[in-house]
Amino acid sequence: MNFKLLNLRIFQVVLILCFFTVNSAIASEFDMANADKEVIGLTYILERSIERNLELIIKDLDTDTAKWDFIEEFSNALPDIKLTATKQDLDGTFFLNPQFQGNIDTTQANFTLGISYRAFNGGQTTFAIMADNYFRKAAKEDYRRQYNQVVFDSIKLFNNLIQNQSALISKSKTVDEATLNLKLAEDKLEVGEGTLYEVLLAKSRLAITKQDLMDQKARLRVVQIDLARHLNLPLDSPLFADKDRLNNFHIINDDLSPENLIEISYENNPEIKMALDQKKAILRQELASYGRFLPALDLYANIAANGTEFDDLNQLNTIGFQLSYEFGENSGLSSVSSIRKAKIETKKAKIRLEDTTKEIEARLRRSYVEYKRTEANIDTAKASLDAANEALKLSKLRYENGREILKDLIDNESKQSIAEISLIDSIALHNIAQANLAFDLGNFSVENIVGTNFKESH
Repeated sequence: MNFKLLNLRIFQVVLILCFFTVNSAIASEFDMANADKEVIGLTYILERSIERNLELIIKDLDTDTAKWDFIEEFSNALPDIKLTATKQDLDGTFFLNPQFQGNIDTTQANFTLGISYRAFNGGQTTFAIMADNYFRKAAKEDYRRQYNQVVFDSIKLFNNLIQNQSALISKSKTVDEATLNLKLAEDKLEVGEGTLYEVLLAKSRLAITKQDLMDQKARLRVVQIDLARHLNLPLDSPLFADKDRLNNFHIINDDLSPENLIEISYENNPEIKMALDQKKAILRQELASYGRFLPALDLYANIAANGTEFDDLNQLNTIGFQLSYEFGENSGLSSVSSIRKAKIETKKAKIRLEDTTKEIEARLRRSYVEYKRTEANIDTAKASLDAANEALKLSKLRYENGREILKDLIDNESKQSIAEISLIDSIALHNIAQANLAFDLGNFSVENIVGTNFKESH
């Protein structure tokens, strides 16, 4: 018996040492963030992330760049205008030969307005403009994809924050229960109704629960850092959710079948639409490459005037056109190579579109399965928690009346804590599964999440 007690005491000391080791490693970081709580809600997270997320800002700038690329390409379809005005004073001596020379003292004025326009170049300019227009649309879809990603990450991080806050509360309650158990065991030992083994067991349980609590604090701190990075806030920001209870929300229409969801994703998913726009753009680039084998037609008009002063000029107008044909540089081999490369790029774009479409459908079907699975898990977790609460309630009564040993009470407390955490995790996973499914559908919007369709079930 003494050998068993010695082993228990050694085990207790080891647990306490481990607890204080981990505590000293992360306490400063957690306490710094927990000094002054900054309470935030989902609406704030969504609005702040959409406004300040760095990746979304970059995508917005990419959209502006694509717009100006289109404008620059469109300018190639406009006529070129050149205006020239010169005036020269000629004063000096000129020599025709050694025997003949004369003086110059005159003024020359010139004014020219020239307009040139390439009316036809085999469709190169037209198809290039169309290609850049589709690239501009693709950039907008890429921005929308990143927007949806930011919304999804916001929902996921917010649920993780509440999930870890709720778990922290549960762990804190477990420490309180373990503290109370230790006091009960010591009181029973003092009056001769308990044993030293039960006291040591209660101390061991208390050390374990304190270690679990510290681990949970560390997990919460990691989530706070990730959320601060997402919101582009200082990484030491003490972020806490505006509620401690994680509730299940509904943003997916349960009446829609997987086939209905797939049809919606084909119409709305920005990744599919971006791949489609890129394919259309590259196809136009291929069509533009054929124009290098077609003739070019240039129209031009010049208004020229010469004289001694700008108020005394002789006008000369010229209107004409020029039709030219070039087989191509390097005997046409460079043009042929450009066409072949353009055809390859078009083929690759078609394959990328097909691959993207299949990947989105696969993701959506997986997301739908996960959505239904996590939904069913919530009911199971609720039933398990109800049973664990009732078992713990009866166990406490039996222990207080001397009809149950402390080990059974501790086992029931552990089961109740596990069941409570399991329910929190189930709700969080279901919320994230809904957000993931909405992301694959491509119809995310802040209004759809925090507006009338954001219904919390208690």
